[in-house]
Formats: sequence, structure tokens, C-alpha cells
Amino acid sequence: VLYGQMAPGGVINAVSKQPLFTPYGEMKLEYGSYDRIQLSADVSGPLNADGTVAARLTGVYRDADTWVDHVPDDRRYIAPALSWKISDDTLFTVLGFYQEIHTRFAAPLASALVRGDSLPLGRLPRSRFIGEPGFDRYDAKQWAIGYQVSHRFSDAVAIEHSLRRYEGELDWDYLTQGAINAATGDVRRGVSVRREKTGSTATDTRVKLRFQTGGVQHEVMAGIDGYFPSYRRDRYAGTATPINIYKPVYGTLPMIDRRFNGRIFQVDGGRN
Repeated sequence: VLYGQMAPGGVINAVSKQPLFTPYGEMKLEYGSYDRIQLSADVSGPLNADGTVAARLTGVYRDADTWVDHVPDDRRYIAPALSWKISDDTLFTVLGFYQEIHTRFAAPLASALVRGDSLPLGRLPRSRFIGEPGFDRYDAKQWAIGYQVSHRFSDAVAIEHSLRRYEGELDWDYLTQGAINAATGDVRRGVSVRREKTGSTATDTRVKLRFQTGGVQHEVMAGIDGYFPSYRRDRYAGTATPINIYKPVYGTLPMIDRRFNGRIFQVDGGRN
């Protein structure tokens, strides 16, 4: 009932990591299956002698493959934050993040292929990649910056205000699976090219009131929030060269027909 723009199902409260005014540090180095290497760190603490300014830096660096051939699972993430205790009653925090995701979209294989149903050449490994390593990509970039400020007028009345600007870009190119020649293992493929950009500005202001009636403690909150989104998607679809799913030979990219952001494709479809 607090936020009118949200669906009746509820709100997921994702809380950003805030600077701590006591020293804190954590670092992890991970190694796992599919050559997964990940380094993450979370460091925070005061910056001045009187403990009124604190900072926090959170970061992740991942270099990994997946169970599907030619599909990585790489990520870069950094999130700085700075807090200032202006007074015992007022706290101001600036925080943001930047993230990159680099992977590829593994088009789903028909269940008949991995079971080998009615296929004279047998079943297909679940790890088989039917795209093109030199073409397929899922590259996402996201960043946000904002602030939070809170002030307590008394033990009974307080106000909180926040504002955030977010932007994201996605380059998503992939090949899809079409009809298969069961005798030879050749499968037709389609091509999909997508460019997406999204952005939003969000602001939220709340007033809290605490009081007691008899033996019952109450907390009443009232406020206003605003959300101003933008979204653009350019999408092209067409055909691509076939591939043999049993003995894939990569390197035959979609042919020249249209240039899009410096890349070349064979495109039969239109624009959404």
C-alpha cells in the first residue's frame, strides 16, 4: 500500500551496501568448474579521525566458461559509496555502481535432439553450441548513481529522501535453431540482432511518525515517489547459413546485407 506504481504482488526490497563507520574488509578468491575464476572484495570504514565520513568499495571480477561450448560467464562489477554524518540527526550518502556482463545466448535445443529420438546419427551432447563464436554475443553494460539523505527532527518525526539515475545498454546477437535433416545432421539457422537501451530516474520521499497510545507503539509513514523510465529496442531477424550439429564447423558468419553499428548481417526481417 506504500507505493502506488507497484503491482499488488508486492515489492522486493533490494538494499544497496552502505558505508560502515567501523572498519570492515572481506576478500574472496574462487575457483570452480568450467575454469571459473572469481575475485571479489568488500572494504569499508571511516575516512577521518572523528568518524563522520565513511566509504565502501565493493567489486567483482569473474572469468569463467559454462557447460555449453563457447559460452562464457564473465562479469565485472564495482560499487563505490560515501557517507557523511552531517550531524547526529542527519546522514547523507552518495552511491553508485558500474557492471559489465559478457556471455552468449545458447539457443535451446529441441528435447528430441538431446534424447536422440528418431535420429539415425544418435543423440546430441547437451553442451553443443549451434551459434557462431565470432558472431553470437550478449554484452550488457549498466550503471547507476544516486544519493540518500535522512534527517531526524525528534524521536517521533523523521524524513528520508532518495534519488537515483540508471542507464543500461545491451548488444545481443544470436543464431536460432530451425529444421533439421535427421539423415545428415544439418540444421537450418536464423539470425537475431538486438540493440536495447534503457534508463530511469527514480525519486522517493518519506515522512515517518512514531507515537504511542496506551501500551501500543505506532509508526505511520507517508510520502511520494516518482519513476520516469525510457526504453528503446532495435531488433532485426533473418536467416543464416546452416550447420552440422554432429560435426560443427564454425566461422561462416551471416552474409552482407545490412550494416548495423559497424557490424554486417544478412537480414530478411523488419524492425520492431
